[in-house]
Amino acid sequence: VTDLGYKVLNKAGWGSAGLIGISFAFGGTLMVLVYTIGPVSGCHINPAVTIAMGIAGRCKWKDAPGYIVAQLVGAVLASVVLMGCCRDSNHSVSIITAWVPTAPPPA
Repeated sequence: VTDLGYKVLNKAGWGSAGLIGISFAFGGTLMVLVYTIGPVSGCHINPAVTIAMGIAGRCKWKDAPGYIVAQLVGAVLASVVLMGCCRDSNHSVSIITAWVPTAPPPA
């Protein structure tokens, strides 16, 4: 969904989406998730949503710490799994090395 939002902005002639375009794309993605899975699970997909739901009165504050701890533990476990899946033959994480420029090897 985020990629779709980015492509729509580019097709509309806005060129590179920039920070505002990316923000709207992620916000739109979060909105779609809230409306889609919110009625089923409560849509506690990250701590920001849980805190916002607590402020809005849709989540009891006594339940919020449990949700937040579970979300953080789930994020760490997902990161470990992805790091295990994305290692290349040099034992570096290929997803991260694709994003981070590396210095040329010493001569």
